[in-house]
Amino acid sequence: MLGTVLGLPLHPLVVHLTVVAVPVACVLALLCVASRHARERWGWATVLSCLVATASVAVAALSGGPLARQLPPSHTIALHAELAKVMALLVSAMTVAVTVLVYLAWRRTGAQVASWIRMPAGLHALLTPGSLGRLATIAGVVPIVASATVVLALGTAVDIVAVGHLGATAAWSKTAQQAPQSR
Repeated sequence: MLGTVLGLPLHPLVVHLTVVAVPVACVLALLCVASRHARERWGWATVLSCLVATASVAVAALSGGPLARQLPPSHTIALHAELAKVMALLVSAMTVAVTVLVYLAWRRTGAQVASWIRMPAGLHALLTPGSLGRLATIAGVVPIVASATVVLALGTAVDIVAVGHLGATAAWSKTAQQAPQSR
């Protein structure tokens, strides 16, 4: 169960990774769209950062449920949970779009699958220019994928701010109400 770690709720611990990983992934995705040099140099690192962001959002979402059940019902927490579901979809879709964009750029440069990477023959055939690689040669595919990446990265960036704000409001509004007032 994803409830606690050493007696501390897991959710606020994982959220610290999420609030760093998601914006970094969004910025790198936008850089990959904006610059072919960045796409060629940092493309696969961007895919990796998107995968880390997706995993952190998934763990944050899974750990948020047990924490929410321990708290009194709140409109803020309910809205936070709903926007977090949207976040999971957005960051996952952004990861797919960035992966396709980087793969297409990689194939356009004529890069071959590294010989040291061991993979089944069927997967190797799929990654070679004769099959999926043809997608890179179709005019208009890269601009469409790049546009989708921009929309998804911006949407994800906006959503992380909204989710984080609602989560912080839910956490700190209770603390602020319980804090002693100074005179």
